[in-house]
Order: sequence, then structure tokens, then C-alpha cells
Amino acid sequence: QPLFASPADWARGVRERLRAAGFRGRVVVGFTRFGTYALARAGAEGGAEVFADAAAERRAAGRPREAAPRRALAGPRPGPPIVT
Repeated sequence: QPLFASPADWARGVRERLRAAGFRGRVVVGFTRFGTYALARAGAEGGAEVFADAAAERRAAGRPREAAPRRALAGPRPGPPIVT
């Protein structure tokens, strides 16, 4: 017997427990590690999103099969050079 009725119920449960523990963030359930990471980083904080299939995950990320969304690749901006 499953612990949760659906992946969406599981995602909501994770989000609620994280919030109760004082964490902020977004929960994404999908099919690829990078796709879910990129969507979690790019989305609004506090949500939970579940994708029914890999194609839906790719469409949400706004990318073709193997390309990454530009917003997911934007890391922190480098600071001034360190001179010693």
C-alpha cells in the first residue's frame, strides 16, 4: 500500500514539513535531476509542482530535449578579483 495517494500529495507533504522546520523553497517532482533542479531554482518560492511525464517537464523548462534553460545556468555573479 502506498504511503501517499499521489506524487502531488507527497510533494505537498514534503513542502509542508520543510516549512514547519523553518526552511523556504520549492518542491519539484519530475523525471530528470537537472530539469527538476532548474525548475525549482527558476520557480516561485513556496510551491510544489509535479510533472506527469518527461515531455511536460521539458516544456515547463522551456527547452528542447537536451538544452538547458538559460535562467537555470545563471549562477552567482563573480565578485571583484582577489589581489594578495
